[in-house]
Amino acid sequence: MQTTTNNGAGGQNSNGGSYAASGSGSSNSGIIPSAIGPLPIELVDFTATLLDDKVKLTWSTLSEKNNDYFTVESSQDGLSFRKIASIDGAGNSHTRLNYEYYDHTAASGINYYRLQQTDFDGRYKYSPLLHVNKNDPFVEILFPNPIEKNDILTIICENDDRKECEFQLLTVTGKEIFNQRLFRTDSSGYKIDLGSLGIEKGVYYLKLKGPYLHSVKKLVVR
Repeated sequence: MQTTTNNGAGGQNSNGGSYAASGSGSSNSGIIPSAIGPLPIELVDFTATLLDDKVKLTWSTLSEKNNDYFTVESSQDGLSFRKIASIDGAGNSHTRLNYEYYDHTAASGINYYRLQQTDFDGRYKYSPLLHVNKNDPFVEILFPNPIEKNDILTIICENDDRKECEFQLLTVTGKEIFNQRLFRTDSSGYKIDLGSLGIEKGVYYLKLKGPYLHSVKKLVVR
């Protein structure tokens, strides 16, 4: 996937911005070459995740040299992009740095994202493109929710013809409780026996993992 950008300003917080803190995602490493030559930055883990009505973008660098800032751009057609944020770079770094940005302005339908990395001398590069469908073709429902810790959780994906999906259950601190590909034979949904997991009461996050979209739903266990 790929990215675009314009001139930008400083970084923001997790309500709509980015910070050099821990993040994760599937690898889409590499900066797209341009006619102005290579830039001294190694970009990895550029991902987009749909979280209810907002999109979380995460990316990481393994090294940075003279990196001034990143510009986050979005588009609805993959051709015309607009700047939605500017995030300060680290300048020079030889360790892995992780960034994230929350897009609260994502439109209905498919949203495309890209990064523009700009050097202190004005040279720049674009990242691979990512896209997220805010109106995913199915509606994911967790039932019951809240749920008793020994009950069976049902995951219903309406208007979806897939017969298998990979699910991951995480604590609020990111600890993995469950990670498995589930199958279904009818429209009753996917089932997870919480009693067999021995989990405690609290708040968890169920992640549906797909090729371009990682949908995350909040689950309350009581």
